Amino acid sequence: MIKAAMKLLPSLLFILSLALGLSAAKLPSGWTALGCFSLRKYISDNPGLRSIDLASYFDPIFSTQDSCIAFCDERNYPLAGAEFGRECYCGNQLMNNSTQTPLTDCNIPCPANSTTSCGGSSRLSLFSKNHGPTLVTQLPMTAGVWNYVGSFNNTTPNSQPLVVEAIIAGTTSTSGSVENCLSWCFNNFACPFCSVSDAGVCECGTALSPGRVPGSVGQAVCPRNTSEICGDTSLLLTVPASGKSISLP
Repeated sequence: MIKAAMKLLPSLLFILSLALGLSAAKLPSGWTALGCFSLRKYISDNPGLRSIDLASYFDPIFSTQDSCIAFCDERNYPLAGAEFGRECYCGNQLMNNSTQTPLTDCNIPCPANSTTSCGGSSRLSLFSKNHGPTLVTQLPMTAGVWNYVGSFNNTTPNSQPLVVEAIIAGTTSTSGSVENCLSWCFNNFACPFCSVSDAGVCECGTALSPGRVPGSVGQAVCPRNTSEICGDTSLLLTVPASGKSISLP
């Protein structure tokens, strides 16, 4: 009975760590845990659809969060992702519409440290070097300064914060980060209002919606700039409608 209980102890500790949100070990200096992310938008074995895949390794015995981070760090990649307990991937930015998922989706223990998570089935435990995501409150552009207005619920049509002129989603060059969204809105539609939500959805608006409802910011990471928060709800920004174009700094 005692031997059986001892065998179950690592699994019980891992389950407890997930429940308490402690599935990340003490990370190497300069690295931050970003959470659990989908491997790709469509489940497929096509390597071209992976969210990060510039370098990788497979190790079913000795893989840990630290070993994956060290592997990517040695190759000067700022993102490291552990998947399926035994795989490690490196990259510069998230691709192919990878999105943040519940932490409990990354439910496979690391082979060499069963109290920590090394991803899940088509799920990455994602780590970033030198920074975690931060809320952008002001962005200087060539045509003026965009300012953060606030965070608003966008769960129902009646609570949308903007009178929407245009919308784009995903990780293309015109979405996926606060800067890309602002530039796209202003240059293409001359909209004075812009919102980023749901980890990369970009909306341009001509006016504020009277039905807008304040909401919490959340920690959803921008897929094309993991140093920024793109919000679980709409992050609303505005700029005086001056100048003819906005370019990235």
